[in-house]
Amino acid sequence: MRSGSGFAGVRPFGLRSAANALGGGGSDSSVSDDAATASQGQEDSADSPDAKGASAQEDAAAEEPALDPSEVSGYWVLNGGKGVDDGILTAYWFDENGTFVMKANVLGVTLDREGTYRIEGDKVYVNVPGGEGGHVDVPGGGSGAADGIDVEIKAIEDGEVTIDGDVLSTRATSTKGELITANRISEEQYQEYFDQVSALGPKNIAVGEAVETPTVSFTVDSFSLVDEIYPSDTSGYYSYLSDEEGKTYLLAEVTFTNEGTEYCSPGYATEVMFNVGENTYNGVVEVDGGARFSQLYSVDPKETSVLYIHCSVPDAALDSGDIKMTWTVPSEQQYMNTYWKASFPHDTFIVTM
Repeated sequence: MRSGSGFAGVRPFGLRSAANALGGGGSDSSVSDDAATASQGQEDSADSPDAKGASAQEDAAAEEPALDPSEVSGYWVLNGGKGVDDGILTAYWFDENGTFVMKANVLGVTLDREGTYRIEGDKVYVNVPGGEGGHVDVPGGGSGAADGIDVEIKAIEDGEVTIDGDVLSTRATSTKGELITANRISEEQYQEYFDQVSALGPKNIAVGEAVETPTVSFTVDSFSLVDEIYPSDTSGYYSYLSDEEGKTYLLAEVTFTNEGTEYCSPGYATEVMFNVGENTYNGVVEVDGGARFSQLYSVDPKETSVLYIHCSVPDAALDSGDIKMTWTVPSEQQYMNTYWKASFPHDTFIVTM
């Protein structure tokens, strides 16, 4: 699903950059080398006229008025990389009482790190505790750009931040010592972006809920555990999926209507995945044809058919946790009669048993 406006000239970081911006604590070796060289040069020339001039400049800078908390507080959206249209929003937030939060929303999954800040003269210094890093699952949605982020949680100690009007810049919050810039936005604008990004993520639906998309409409009529799967017509010869020893089928029966003007092939054009707790299983989408069902069957324009969406799961896994089905459907007609690709614009739906 590629809808909505962008950042009005401001592009938040992509997935890797979002993880980089949230990680913190890193440094760029060239920056450190330059700083060491500059430090040595100051020692060698402390008594030179240039040094005296620099000292005078430092004294003048020290007399500059301090930043007011009102100049710091609020939302600052990061520049660079992918943005809202791709389902990614990264920002920094300061309140007027010394709280600093590094915020990210990726397809509705939020990643926040909270710390503190203080103002010294015309500089802001941030401190954020370290923490346990790891992998954050991000279900497919929007442009289907990601299925997870690896986040490295390093502590940030007295990280220097510069604020010049409505522009923020810092290297302190980057794991790679890269220069990060951000622009101030209003709370209303931040909430608008937040809602837009969240809408691009998966949508939770209930059994029996009618769903409409630009390409299809459907209702998940049932989602259950079964030992065998039968077609709708068993009056004569028919094909079915028989019981598998030590396994159980997860089966969703779906009433499905092709709302397009061309035939569609849900068996190949859509993607389905089942989760039992932390266990993941690939599913199959088959169209009921009366005496048998198959991935090969297509659905004509404005025709309604029954889909059997299923997978086989070891019985030992059934007590692992919640059982969910994640079904992803292209949102443009041209992609409904070809093989599924994650890069196609799509809508993603999650139903829980």
